[in-house]
Amino acid sequence: MHNEKCIFCRIISGEIPSDMVYVDDLFVAFLDIHPTTKGHTLLVPRTHIGSFAELSGDVAAALGDRLRKIAPRIAQAVSASGFNLILNNSADAGQVVPHVHWHIIPRYRTDGLRPWPSTTTSPDELREVAGLITTKLKDI
Repeated sequence: MHNEKCIFCRIISGEIPSDMVYVDDLFVAFLDIHPTTKGHTLLVPRTHIGSFAELSGDVAAALGDRLRKIAPRIAQAVSASGFNLILNNSADAGQVVPHVHWHIIPRYRTDGLRPWPSTTTSPDELREVAGLITTKLKDI
């Protein structure tokens, strides 16, 4: 399915130019036009899927397989010492384009990026949150 209003669908169709680095029957990968680091790449399903929660199990498995193969090679190509895999799911989580996509962000010892901030949480609060999550995961 193609969404005429989606910038990623328009990139995939060739309507908007991009620097494609990988193409297959299910996915494309192209360089982010606002990269966090050198080599910042987006891996995107060809079919318009708005969010991670909407992925079928088959597409999610194929996406994971592509990430496993592509991400280390991207890091190697740009001489990065590591990489982050990031998926923002919903506007509140930072998803700007409503077409599911993984950011492959090569990391360098001197890139100046640090892990996101963490908080200190009491053991009681951790147990409470663990209980809430465990309850939601029981039927999987």
